[in-house]
Parts: sequence; structure tokens; C-alpha cells
Amino acid sequence: MRAVIKAKTLVVNLQHCDTLDLYLLNETNQPHPREFSLTMTDPTGESIKLGILHSEEWERDKFVYPLKQKFATPLFTQEGVYTFTLRANKRPEIHTEEKILVIQQFPEPHYSARVGVLTHERNSLII
Repeated sequence: MRAVIKAKTLVVNLQHCDTLDLYLLNETNQPHPREFSLTMTDPTGESIKLGILHSEEWERDKFVYPLKQKFATPLFTQEGVYTFTLRANKRPEIHTEEKILVIQQFPEPHYSARVGVLTHERNSLII
């Protein structure tokens, strides 16, 4: 059994949020835990519990159990690496982590790009 976090993007601009898809993969064909916790640890090490998620009931020959799709993260307020942890509450060995890097957005350049064209006709140069 594996918990899975699939982030929409792994690098996010400061003051933005991301979207996560959360799954349980059960290839054992045996009943699985039904309750999972999602936590976020910010770059300073502070952890925040984002929620409790519940899986569907176990079914024979079913492999993928969606826990939550398009889960919106909180707004990222600091630059650095944020760690998201998804863990089965009664089976802590079933867990995963996903890291998201938050960066300051690069400013747009304040100059216009100049383009030069050389042609063979009458030795013209256009800038």
C-alpha cells in the first residue's frame, strides 16, 4: 500500500498556492486504512495539519483509491521548501512526502528587445 501526493507544479511563486491530488494505491488486495492526515511543514519547520481525508471502502481487485482531487494548498507566504505529508492514521508506515519549492517571481524586464535584420538587397540594415 502506498500513499501518493501529486502536485500540479513543484515550483510555485511566492503569494500563490498549488493544487494537490491525493491517492491511496492498494496493490495488496487486502483491506486498507480508511483515514489519512495531510500536514504541511513550512521552511521554518512549523507543521500545520491541513485535514483528515477518508478513502472509499476496500473492494476486491481495485487498485487506486482517490482521497481528494484538486486540494488547494494554503497561500505560500515564505520562500523555501514546503513539505506535504500524507499519512494513514492507524498505519503510520503508510505515508509519503512531496516537496514544493516556493520562489520570488522573477521581475519582467523593463527594456524592449532590439532585433537587427541584415539583407542583401541594397545593403540595408533594419534595427
